[in-house]
Amino acid sequence: MGNFRARITKSLIDRLQPGDYVSDISLNGFAARCQNICVSYVVKVSINNRAKLFTIGKHGQPWTPDAARKRAMEIKCDPYAAMKEKIKNPTVKELAKP
Repeated sequence: MGNFRARITKSLIDRLQPGDYVSDISLNGFAARCQNICVSYVVKVSINNRAKLFTIGKHGQPWTPDAARKRAMEIKCDPYAAMKEKIKNPTVKELAKP
């Protein structure tokens, strides 16, 4: 399938193959990407004129397309709060950086 734009739904998520990237047509910046066998929801926002990609979470409980879309709207409304939350809760990969 590759990169394309469509409304992100459960049936669309189930058909994604590794390497696919779907941009949602109903909310700018919201997308789903399939890496290996898992699908992650992401949202792209502009902070200080720089694009920043936030990963919302992997498809499955609790992240359905509608829940992820709602979280994406929250992040787009206040990206600075999302950045503070990310700094407060770093991933293991971020902690391992020197």
